[in-house]
Amino acid sequence: MGTPDGNSLAPLHGVRSFLVIGKLPVGTHYLARILKKFARALETEVTARREPTLYDGALIQTAVRHEAVCQLWLRYLRREADSLTVDQKLAVCKSISSETDARDRTLKALGLDARNAPPQSIYAETEKLSADA
Repeated sequence: MGTPDGNSLAPLHGVRSFLVIGKLPVGTHYLARILKKFARALETEVTARREPTLYDGALIQTAVRHEAVCQLWLRYLRREADSLTVDQKLAVCKSISSETDARDRTLKALGLDARNAPPQSIYAETEKLSADA
């Protein structure tokens, strides 16, 4: 059911609930598919290079979490762009940037660089949603 519209306690971006309980907000089922594709692409790339360790698995999970938070912030920005002030938009952009940087640092720790990154096709669903909005 959730809180009524306009309630200051209403969850707007879903980042907190994702980080606290690991649950994506309602209406983000497409993100789960994107994140699974991203995780599989990372696992495939690491497996192609070496036998994955437990630490590799933890790094992959960390990269996926950073990507999830980044995607949630992007969704929030798309949905609320008209109602956000410039300062709020800037804060969201900074959050997106810091999550992207953290994801990239994790990929570097896995030994994956930009030349061998997962294919961009994992973002096709998000790009389609952006074009429709």
